[in-house]
Amino acid sequence: MLGYLCKTDFECELYGYPRGTVIFNSKAAVLQHVKCASACGIVSFEMVRSPTGELIMSEEDFLAGTGKAYPAFDHPNLTGVRFDAIFNSVVLDGSDEY
Repeated sequence: MLGYLCKTDFECELYGYPRGTVIFNSKAAVLQHVKCASACGIVSFEMVRSPTGELIMSEEDFLAGTGKAYPAFDHPNLTGVRFDAIFNSVVLDGSDEY
C-alpha cells in the first residue's frame, strides 16, 4: 500500500514526531491539506506491515491508507498496525507545474 507525504514531513517528522504525522492516500490529498507541498515536494512510500515496525497506526486507518502514524518507540502501549515506511519515489519535486 502506498502512502504520501510532503517531502519535509517524510524526511524530518515521520519517525521522530511524537504527536504523530498524518499520512495521505493520494498526491491530491497532500496538495489539498498541506500548504507547503507544492514547494516542498511530495514523496510516495510503501507502508509495509512488520511486527517490529517503527511506526504504528490504527488498523482502520492503515487499511484506508490515510490517518495519523506515530513513532512506536514513543507509544509502546498504543495498539494497532506496526509498519515501516519504505521510500518509493518523489512524485512532485517542488518545481513541477500542476
